Amino acid sequence: MTKLIGWWYATGPADKPFQPNDPAFSVYRVVEEPDDAPAVVLVQNGAGQRFYVPRDLVERIAAP
Repeated sequence: MTKLIGWWYATGPADKPFQPNDPAFSVYRVVEEPDDAPAVVLVQNGAGQRFYVPRDLVERIAAP
């Protein structure tokens, strides 16, 4: 199983390319891979909010 801690993905407008530090985009980073819930990872946004995301989705959309 691929380790995903540190991987990231961004969400934002579809009509322009992602640029680092562009306030129109939100960056999410994988901060934890719970041993007791292998189907999800814990991500954190720039404001420090954390929530679980399906692991298979992160594997498809995130980058190391």
